[in-house]
Formats: sequence, structure tokens, C-alpha cells
Amino acid sequence: MANKFEFNPKTGCLSAVSYVQATCEYQCKCGNKFDITLQWPEGLTSIGEVQINDVVCPKCSNPVVLPYGRHYLEGFRLMTDFLQ
Repeated sequence: MANKFEFNPKTGCLSAVSYVQATCEYQCKCGNKFDITLQWPEGLTSIGEVQINDVVCPKCSNPVVLPYGRHYLEGFRLMTDFLQ
């Protein structure tokens, strides 16, 4: 993913989406643990499950889906607060 910058000459507004390379620990339903590195939009907090496109568990080939929770960046790490 590339950082995106848009300038509207009519309004003079500049907007940007900036991505950060982040890592997180993941444990698959099969029990396999591994680290994931992904591009995450800076400042984005997501609540819910997050499916990581084109990434599968190297042991069982199940798709990687981050569990339901609040996902956010902290020091180049993707953190998850598990919500009930």
C-alpha cells in the first residue's frame, strides 16, 4: 500500500492517508503462533474482526483473521484490546 495525498485546488484542502509498517503476534485456531507484518493506516483504530488479505497460516493454510477487539498502533506494533 502506498501513502496517498490529495490536494483540492478549488478548496485548498490537503488530505493524506499515511501507512505504517506494523507487526503483531498471531495465534491460529490450529495453535500455530507467528508474527505478521502489515501496512496499517496511521491513526486508525478498528473495532471488530480484521481479515488480513492474502495471508494464511503456514501450518494449516487457514486465512489470518485478527479476533474481535479494538486494533490500534502503538510504537510500530499492532495492538489488540479484546472486547466482550
